[in-house]
Amino acid sequence: MSNAPTAITASGAVQGAYSASEDPSQRPVAVFKGIPYAEASRFGAPRSARGWTGTRDATQFSGVAPQSPGVMDRLFSARDLRFTEDCLALNVYTPAADGQRRPVMVWIHGGGFTGGAGSIPWYDGSQFGRQHDIVVVTINYRLGVLGFTHLEGIADGNAGLLDQVEALRWVAANIEGFGGDPANVTIFGESAGAMSIGALLGMPTAAGLFRRAILQSGAADNVRTAARAEEVTENVLNHLGLRAATASRLYDLPLRQILEAQQTIGDDISGGGLPFGPVIDGTTFPQAPIEAVAAGSGKDVDVIVGVNAHEATLFNLLSADDLDRTKLIGRAARVFGTRAETVVDTYLTNRPGRNAKDVWIDLSSDLIFGAPARRLLVALTAAGGSAYDYLFRWETPAFGGRLRSCHALEIPFVFDNLAAPGVTQFTGDAPERQLIATAMHSAWAAFAHSGAPGPDWPKWSFERRATKVFDLEVTVEDNPRGAELDLW
Repeated sequence: MSNAPTAITASGAVQGAYSASEDPSQRPVAVFKGIPYAEASRFGAPRSARGWTGTRDATQFSGVAPQSPGVMDRLFSARDLRFTEDCLALNVYTPAADGQRRPVMVWIHGGGFTGGAGSIPWYDGSQFGRQHDIVVVTINYRLGVLGFTHLEGIADGNAGLLDQVEALRWVAANIEGFGGDPANVTIFGESAGAMSIGALLGMPTAAGLFRRAILQSGAADNVRTAARAEEVTENVLNHLGLRAATASRLYDLPLRQILEAQQTIGDDISGGGLPFGPVIDGTTFPQAPIEAVAAGSGKDVDVIVGVNAHEATLFNLLSADDLDRTKLIGRAARVFGTRAETVVDTYLTNRPGRNAKDVWIDLSSDLIFGAPARRLLVALTAAGGSAYDYLFRWETPAFGGRLRSCHALEIPFVFDNLAAPGVTQFTGDAPERQLIATAMHSAWAAFAHSGAPGPDWPKWSFERRATKVFDLEVTVEDNPRGAELDLW
């Protein structure tokens, strides 16, 4: 390994390996895997990782946060994840560990705050390094019960978010040794990763740790009140045969039992939604992140916010609901009350030939993703910030075309990793996919370099609502689907 890349961190030296491209004209990228950025006791706040002597091997990914792998993990070819509570590690992809100051992109993975890892092949950051001279960092953070338990005397509910902040502090202190610029950091993420970023925009201790942010299918609304978080914790304790008075046993219970309880409670607790995630605890978050953003907490951060056109098809692929207009109005009434009939008819009118189930998919997509994205854009720009909007509208032929423009579909396009394991099963193998990958990958890279994703992508304003639309033809549209999003 005499020609292997090396770098110096505050904890000690690391030695990685070069990742060569199948195209000999493209330069290799230096990859450093499994670098500890922090350590923590169960439920405890993260602290800087201990140092080591000699040179640490950084050619293998670390174990990942304990979790129960689901459909998405199998889709992302993450079948062989090794779980460990000692999971706070990151991976660096860089053109060279040469002390230059390149833009840095830090990826925060999704997975509903209960799954995922920075080592999933779709998240390989090599193409950003090869094509755009960017350093990419992917991270692990604590998940589920271990990352987001909220119970007085045990945990404040935000350990997973504190892990992300600690990773960003590691980047600030160490990334220059990997050829990155600590003053030019873009955080980007999808789903729970984007929801995390929405929270970080309103988190006081995260201020100043990033200059730009890209939120893919997630915004700033997915946080829990303390009461909601305590309800989830009580549910977990019940499944473990514990009470608040005996909750300290959580420190010592076997990991297997905790994961079984986490899996059992699912996502249907008092109204549904994600059971785990950031908590408005009055300390880590003095107020809801969207309120902090509206008050100006994100105005100095350049932001891209976007969604996919049919997010919820991924979650409803196996659903056999027999919906009609009447039943659909009943479901919509849970959100819109007496306005439900008007809302449903607006969606139906704008989808000639589509049935009630299709409309429910789009309504639920907007509830979870579209409307929160719009609210974040409004809050950012009203406070004087700079923001861009996008809509990923290309429809995959996979699964007989039933997925359409579903949740997570854009990820391999953003990373230009269409050849990664599992991608063709999700996207098909049509060569024209590369047109979209090139457009998205280049726009994300341009944004990381300068804060502008390209001259043909206008900033979002409430008056115009310009939106970049990614399809086989990449266009700009003003207020697409505005009649529907305005209903929210």
